[in-house]
Formats: sequence, structure tokens, C-alpha cells
Amino acid sequence: MKYLFMSDIEFLLKKRKKILIALIFIPLLVMLINIKSSFTIVDNLNNCLGTNINIKTSSILEFIMFLFNIAIYLFLIVEFYVKDISYQLDNIFLRISPLKWLFKKNIVFLLITLIIKLLQYFVFILFLIMIKNEMVNIDVFKLIVLDFIYIIFLQYTFIFTYIITLFLNKLRLVPYCLFIVLMFFIPKNIYHLKLSQICCFCLMLAFILCLSFYLFKYHSKKIIENI
Repeated sequence: MKYLFMSDIEFLLKKRKKILIALIFIPLLVMLINIKSSFTIVDNLNNCLGTNINIKTSSILEFIMFLFNIAIYLFLIVEFYVKDISYQLDNIFLRISPLKWLFKKNIVFLLITLIIKLLQYFVFILFLIMIKNEMVNIDVFKLIVLDFIYIIFLQYTFIFTYIITLFLNKLRLVPYCLFIVLMFFIPKNIYHLKLSQICCFCLMLAFILCLSFYLFKYHSKKIIENI
């Protein structure tokens, strides 16, 4: 697991450093342009990250930032999983089975996503404290937890969609179309997610992970060959 972790960190810092910088710099720039003295620290965080989308009241900029953050994190999960199979096949799968790799990779990816999220929020909160001299409250931690759960759910739903396409020949676009349809229906006001919605996300995430383990247990060869 240590090898996978260090390999992914090295990949992120060397090959995807610009994406990491964009995840911090672009929301920070939006925050600087759109910061409002009357807003709380959570309001300003929601504005720059698009984590409180309301169709009737949210600005176009908030929608753009919501899509920007989602798109970057979806890109990252595909990159992190596919790179091992595409470029490190001999190094990894001679040591462990595909199923064990998937289990360890999931843990490593969750840790890395959490680190990136915490880094994002640390920079934004520090900036707001310096500019507005605000204090961090419990609502900020609530936002961080909800944002992490939401992103992880979308990431694993998307990577599962990608895996399903590997089993299809002429209908590969169908799973992606279904994912886009799902994006229209899932709630986008991350900060105001209800407990029932969070539980639903967690149950669906567990189901997706179980299906992924099943596919890698019985069809790993086909998945690896088609990537």
C-alpha cells in the first residue's frame, strides 16, 4: 500500500501538478473577486466552490465552479486508476492480485482525495481569516465532510460507469448518458444535504464498491485488457 500511495503522490505532483494548482488557484481567484463582507465564512466558501447550488438563486459563476470542481475530481479518479493498469501493469500485478490491488487502491485514493480536499479548504479558510478576520465554526467542518462524501460518491459512480463501458462494444455511450442523466437528478446543494440523502449516497457507494470488487474478482482479465 505504501508503494501505491507514494506512486500516486509522485504522479500527482509531477504529472498533474497544474491540476492541483488549478483546484486551489481558480476558486481562490473567484473568492477574491466575489467576496462579500456581509457573507459568513461558509457563504464565501460555498460561492467559490459551488457547494450550495440553487437553481433559482445561484449565479452563473456558482454553477461554473460546481461543474469545474466536479469535472476535475472525475478526471482525477480515472487518471489514478487507469495509470496503474496502463503504465505499471508488470510492477503491480506481479506482486498482488487485481482484487487486492483494487482494495488497496480504493483506500489510497480515498486518502489522497481527502488530502486534496483538506488542502483546498485549509488555503481558502486561511485566506478568509486573513482578509475578513473570521473564526472557523462547526458549519465549516460540516461543509468539508459533506463535500468529501458528495465528491467520493460521484467519483466512484463515474469510475464504475467507465468499467461498465469496457464490457460493451457498440453501446459504450449508454452508461455515460445514464451518468449524465443521474447528474441532473442528484441534489446539487451540497451544504444543505439532508441526512436521508447522505445515507442514500453512502448505501449506493457501498453497492458500487461491492459490484466493482465482484467484476474485478471474476472479470479482471477483460477489464485490464480493454483499458
